[in-house]
Amino acid sequence: LEGFGKSDDGERTDIQPLDDESESGGDSEGGDSDKVGVIYARVSSQKQADNYSIDAQIERMGRKAEELDISLPYEPVVDRGQSAKSFDQDGPKKIFKMAAEDKITHLLVVDEDRVGRDPPEAFYYVWRLRKDYGVKLVTSDGEADVQTLMGLIKTNVKFLSAGISNRQRAKSSLRGKVQSFKEQNWVLPKVPPGYAKDGDGWIEKKEEWEAVIRDIFHLFLEFSDGGVYKKVAETVNQKYSNILSESLDPRKIKRILKNSVYIGKPKITGDMVEAEYDGDVPVPDPDLAYVTRDTFDRVQEKIRRIREKHSSSGDKKVIEINDLVEEFGFGKVMDNIPELVPVCPECGERMVKNGQRKLGVDSDLWSQNWICRDESCRKQKVEPNKENLEKIRKKGVR
Repeated sequence: LEGFGKSDDGERTDIQPLDDESESGGDSEGGDSDKVGVIYARVSSQKQADNYSIDAQIERMGRKAEELDISLPYEPVVDRGQSAKSFDQDGPKKIFKMAAEDKITHLLVVDEDRVGRDPPEAFYYVWRLRKDYGVKLVTSDGEADVQTLMGLIKTNVKFLSAGISNRQRAKSSLRGKVQSFKEQNWVLPKVPPGYAKDGDGWIEKKEEWEAVIRDIFHLFLEFSDGGVYKKVAETVNQKYSNILSESLDPRKIKRILKNSVYIGKPKITGDMVEAEYDGDVPVPDPDLAYVTRDTFDRVQEKIRRIREKHSSSGDKKVIEINDLVEEFGFGKVMDNIPELVPVCPECGERMVKNGQRKLGVDSDLWSQNWICRDESCRKQKVEPNKENLEKIRKKGVR
């Protein structure tokens, strides 16, 4: 349990309840039983909601409460669209507050992974509820008391099994997604500019975008390096305003220039893809090409040259992000430079913080978990991740 609940500055922080009063559907006189519980129901996606809805979870645990003679005087605590990778959420905090105020003796969830998807954190949360406030966990399998040896072993195994099952489902889903992509089904959340979905589920070129895309690549090669992305964006927006449904900003121009789909090689990317397949998974389709491989390669070389030029300080004293991170810490730099945030590797949208995750079972380190702001994507990733840190350590950078 080392590392649980640590703040960004490394100090340990306890689970904090909400400040406002917990919701109540009535007083605690729900019957003669001295067992008083509250149901916690959660879904993290629409797909999950369809498979096991909030109402279904509440109904099932209502029957279990009746079976175990547990009164339910309070409204169920519900989290919709929550990933449960952090306990800094309204639901867990509200339950903790109710426990601290001695309002409940039991927490009812349909299964262990509703409490949390990270086994050590989820177990610690349940253990704290029992140790500090006497609140026992109840699942569809029955009551689990973590202060007894058998209850401790059973609950721990359940949480670990749920964690393994979640990882297996995630890998299975990824494999299905990659296989579908290989079979030319566009499974990515967004279609790149210049393309549209065809009748078979893949993508096809938009004829009217032929000149737009080619100009983006050729203008990038023609213009001087200084402010080149902005120059290309302004020129293209003005020249093709009758075609573009919305303006292209410099960031979108750069994403287009770096995307291999424009040479007929779309690919599926991401941390899990790289870990499972040792790199990105491309699907060659020459019909999708707008520019030649030679043009694309020359563009990549110029992008690399510009990046290196801007990262070189020369004789000037340049403030580098790396220096700021080393002096003040990654968290403070991120908090004070809003633009310095991870970008979703799938759709290019900015990502926002979504709790913390442990960097491996045997690690005592935690890192920031990020989630895409785009509701149609919602991809998550850890940044910096274990691989990042290993590379940094090899280079001797602290």
